[in-house]
Amino acid sequence: MITRAPAISSLLVLLLVVSPCAGGQAAGGANREWSAVMAVRAGDHVIVESKTGQRFDGTFSSATDAALTVSVRGKTVSIDKADVRRVYTVGGSSMKNGVLIGAAVGAGAGAGLGAAAGGCGTSGFGPCFDRSATIPIGAAAGAVVGALTGLAIGSVRHKRTLIYEMM
Repeated sequence: MITRAPAISSLLVLLLVVSPCAGGQAAGGANREWSAVMAVRAGDHVIVESKTGQRFDGTFSSATDAALTVSVRGKTVSIDKADVRRVYTVGGSSMKNGVLIGAAVGAGAGAGLGAAAGGCGTSGFGPCFDRSATIPIGAAAGAVVGALTGLAIGSVRHKRTLIYEMM
């Protein structure tokens, strides 16, 4: 056991030193090409940061050699290429999937709890609950809690990917 500790420690130190270097090299000059912005599909969610510090979070419309167009809260915004500092695409799991998965898991867990809560105690004391009532009530309550949890998780699980950065 004592001989493994130095080997494991050395491996962990090596991973900590090498990983940030490799990540920094991968992101280097690959994000400076405007062609990556022009390749974004219309309707994709993007975030555009301007050189003046403005942030445009909306739906990508189009891009040319000179500018890009984004729809932000129903308004079309055109931003000159010279004014763009960074462009991110936003993707990841949809909130709808999170809500549906959460509701299904919650309904199953609630039905299980409802089944466990139904019936009479073996000691003869306490209230008796009919399982035909506790199972659907538990499933419904679990589905609501699960859907809200899935909504919360789905709303924060959007991954931003830097596709363009002007230095």
